[in-house]
Amino acid sequence: MTKEEKILFLHNSVTILHLIILNFLSFAFFTALFTFSYFSQDLITKDRIMQHNNSGFILYDVRGKPFFAFGQTKVISYIPSDRIPKNLQAAVIAVEDKDFYHHPGLSWKAIVRSLISNIKAKGPIYGASTLTQQLAKNDLLKPRKKFFRKYQEIILALLIEAKYTKSEILEMYLNTIYFGAGAYGVEEASQTYFGKPVQDISLEEAALLAGVLPAPSVYNPLFGDKEKAKNRQRIVLNRMYEEGYINNSQKEDALKANLKLNYKSGINFLAPHYALIVRDQLIKMYGDDIFRSGYKVYTGLDLDFQKEAEKTVRKHVEKLKFNDVTNGAVIMIDPKNGEVRAMVGSVDWYDNKFGKVNMTISPRQPGSSFKPIVYSAAFEKRFLTPASILKDQPVTYKTPGGVYSPLNYDRKFRGNVTVRRALSNSLN
Repeated sequence: MTKEEKILFLHNSVTILHLIILNFLSFAFFTALFTFSYFSQDLITKDRIMQHNNSGFILYDVRGKPFFAFGQTKVISYIPSDRIPKNLQAAVIAVEDKDFYHHPGLSWKAIVRSLISNIKAKGPIYGASTLTQQLAKNDLLKPRKKFFRKYQEIILALLIEAKYTKSEILEMYLNTIYFGAGAYGVEEASQTYFGKPVQDISLEEAALLAGVLPAPSVYNPLFGDKEKAKNRQRIVLNRMYEEGYINNSQKEDALKANLKLNYKSGINFLAPHYALIVRDQLIKMYGDDIFRSGYKVYTGLDLDFQKEAEKTVRKHVEKLKFNDVTNGAVIMIDPKNGEVRAMVGSVDWYDNKFGKVNMTISPRQPGSSFKPIVYSAAFEKRFLTPASILKDQPVTYKTPGGVYSPLNYDRKFRGNVTVRRALSNSLN
């Protein structure tokens, strides 16, 4: 390459670099201007911020009748910051944004910490969003994970910080953040999980609520993983201790405390087990952003069938109480297309012991219900006919778990019997 060519190459490179920088600065400027113009009216009051993007989603049955709404269309139980326990405020700050009182809405420390942690974890595990950024993302922006939205989130966070005090920002955040189980805001979360006003919750309860925030569908103790919820509570209490919000004695007492959860709260609607299955499928598809999507979700459920199914299960469980039957379940499937028309997972959703268990999808032994399938296969292969003779007699099998000797329901054996009789009497 000649000297002139080198100079030309360098000149072109500088020109391209200038154009890249100019385009980037233009993008940054016009995006910031657009964001400010578009959201300026929503930043005027705290109420406008909190109600802008709070929509949830609604489930409809096969006839278009709504039967439950996850989320809400407005902030219901607004609690001013002076009525929110200091321990709860401290718990959220300690675990979600420990530099909250020292940054202008964007934390470079958190970004560096997150970058280092993610490099060590070999993947995007840890986030760096401040509470103010989370407030902007959840209450003002749409649930899209793109660079453009992230930049808007930063701009809005800076604008919110410029207009409101830290106390006001924390107040808005705590009144709108999603805590799982259909609860938005600290008051609804406290009522849902503990059945009492938020100002009455203890340190250990505050830590549990704060622990739910990163992944409400996973960490909430009512419908998520209880062990993971307890582990998150432990993490929150340790962070509070490290940040100086509580002493070691308070931490240890809170860790030992026995939490009493309010299982009769949170969800009160038709087809709860069915609704939760739909919810979980949507979370797998869209993440927790689904709770602010505003979607109308049309399902295969038929409310008329559902009501009859619930009535039938209650009736039969009541009839069989004398046989120590305590629970029952029903699932109705349309044979034409496989859609679930009704699902009753347990007789009483509010029963603390088994109400939340969905017996229609719980693994279990098929028992005698599998016998017709076995006999059908034998008929199809012509190994047996209904008139074939089988021996109904004692037999013992050696299994890894020990010796197994199946008995008939009346503990009697009948000798030679036809297949027809064996099947109709469910003989083993």
